[in-house]
Amino acid sequence: MRKLIILIFAALLIIGCTSNTHVMKPEIEEKPKEDNSKIKWRTYTAKRIKLASMKKKPVFLLFTRYDCHNCTILRREALSDEYVIKVINDSFEPLIVRSTNDKFFKIADELGITSVPTIFIIRPSGRAIRIRGIIPKDKLLEILVLVRMGL
Repeated sequence: MRKLIILIFAALLIIGCTSNTHVMKPEIEEKPKEDNSKIKWRTYTAKRIKLASMKKKPVFLLFTRYDCHNCTILRREALSDEYVIKVINDSFEPLIVRSTNDKFFKIADELGITSVPTIFIIRPSGRAIRIRGIIPKDKLLEILVLVRMGL
């Protein structure tokens, strides 16, 4: 009887230790079904900005909402272009802050963001370009290439 109790206790202990009671957030943010973006978005953190700066890599930081009409147009037109996607994924640290994220309003307030979409392109030196609203893909690509070249 005692062996049976020990065996049951051990089984419960093993099951308890392997259960998924604490799930870590993935590095690449999960996207809603309607987001078919190929950009490798990562959730914004100040640490990721610092790491990108240390690696001399510019940051592409997008503030957005899924229920925002202009955000949808930006995603559908400029951010779905294959060359824009390639440049962002290969040459930038693509970070995103969605309004569903608890940090959104705190970060938006700190950076003076009053509307979405808003894009910050942050050079490794810390200098930033702010783009409010919709930007045509050709203009966005021009800015991305110039920043990538260090200009």
